[in-house]
Amino acid sequence: MTERDSVTRRRAERPLAVSLDVGSSSVRAGLYDRLGREVAGCWAQLPYQMQLTDDGGVSVDAELLLDIVDELLDGLVASSGDVLGDARVGGISCFLHSLVGLDPGGRLVTPMLGWLDARSAPSARVLRDRLDPQQVHERTGCAIHPSYWPAKIHHLEGAGTTSVRWVGLPDLLAQRLTGVPATTLSHASATGLLDRTRDDWDDALLQLLGLEPRMLPEVVADDVPLGRLPERGRARWPALAQVEWYPPWGDALCDNVGAGCTSREEAVVMVGTSAAMRVLIPERAPRVPFGLFAFRVDPRHDLIGGQLNEGGAAVRALSRLLARSPRELEEAAAGYEPDDHGLTVLPFVAGERAIGYHDAASGTITGLSLRTHPAALHRAVLEAIAYRFAAVDDLLATVLPARPRLRASGAALTASPLWLQVLADVLGRDIAIGQAGEASARGAALLALNGAAALDMGERRARPSLRVVHADPDRHSRYGEGRRRQEALYSAMFGSGGGPADGAGQAAAGSVSSARSRTDHAT
Repeated sequence: MTERDSVTRRRAERPLAVSLDVGSSSVRAGLYDRLGREVAGCWAQLPYQMQLTDDGGVSVDAELLLDIVDELLDGLVASSGDVLGDARVGGISCFLHSLVGLDPGGRLVTPMLGWLDARSAPSARVLRDRLDPQQVHERTGCAIHPSYWPAKIHHLEGAGTTSVRWVGLPDLLAQRLTGVPATTLSHASATGLLDRTRDDWDDALLQLLGLEPRMLPEVVADDVPLGRLPERGRARWPALAQVEWYPPWGDALCDNVGAGCTSREEAVVMVGTSAAMRVLIPERAPRVPFGLFAFRVDPRHDLIGGQLNEGGAAVRALSRLLARSPRELEEAAAGYEPDDHGLTVLPFVAGERAIGYHDAASGTITGLSLRTHPAALHRAVLEAIAYRFAAVDDLLATVLPARPRLRASGAALTASPLWLQVLADVLGRDIAIGQAGEASARGAALLALNGAAALDMGERRARPSLRVVHADPDRHSRYGEGRRRQEALYSAMFGSGGGPADGAGQAAAGSVSSARSRTDHAT
């Protein structure tokens, strides 16, 4: 377990920043000083749950979630007291890909769909038939997949939804806190509807979906504050009346900034509800292999990497199925040697994004026997997700000049010594762990305090203290066989292409195979 990197209220360097961090399973708020240190005791957190339906729906009532954010700010005000008077700016980190429809009066006409909502899989297949998936991926940096807006909008319109405007949770948060509905480039790019070569909505997708730009959020500069609380907010939280709020940034960007990974030499490996490996580069991604994403985060930077549906939620789901606590499973699983359980797992219990983006992928286990222990299955799932990280790492190696140093982020990973060691050994690289608490919350504070400079600050400001998990070369070699079995099972289940479009999928498989060959030879 990592310790929080914090400073007392008296020693905190002014000005302070309020950070609001809206994740897909909880909302958090805290105070940070100008060096990005959490102000001790000034923190609030509330859990919530998305609603799951049997047909693949994952959604939440947007008004209910906004009310939870209100309660969260109540908690922050209560815990912080007079020190809130030294807060000058507010930064917001928000999870990506949410979608909700509005009527002419601005009222919600749909639930807010989360990134895991899979009901638009048939629409994704329709869009791939009508468009060139590879060209869409090159322009937008996103695959045509149920996670993103094009398929979701096509699905909702086909189901009879009448909406005059499509927005996401970031737009609703901005309106709630400033009265101005707006989105940033980091959120617009993650919708899958933005042409990142022009930093504007994609013409071909708009035409196919029958959309006009006025039906989509206004994209605003992310380094200019939107404003202060409207009258309703000032009445409820007078202690926050002086805070200038910035428009919400994507949690992926905030996580990289908060973890200190703001150059192409350092990558975040994050495991929260889901998982990701990401690198911030000071240019437009020159090439995006199928299997990876590339989001514009400001006019000078792209965020490139791989998003995994499988993460902490998959491990919690397994714990429920086995009726064992995660702690109990972790302690017992630590007694197994690498790949010593006879199991091969495709960990897609929440579907798949990177690297194959298969619409209908589901979890698969082979090798079960009467002797299989629950702890063995737990360890096999941790290893299986680590193998998916390795596939992303291999694809990133084809577009970066060198493999980046790695830093861990996300409570599901940093709280699990076993998973950290498994991941380091599978990747064959050391992993540094920060002690900064919630990296995405810290990143939102740093972006609010430093604007665009936060993306380039490198070592110029205080950074979290680190410890390192060292990779073991012998265990790395032993995991090679487990990874090869997973790739063979993946091929048997989904075909050699590994993607939703044959040509794009074959390109992804080729890239991974080529990168694996270079890595194995070097080893």
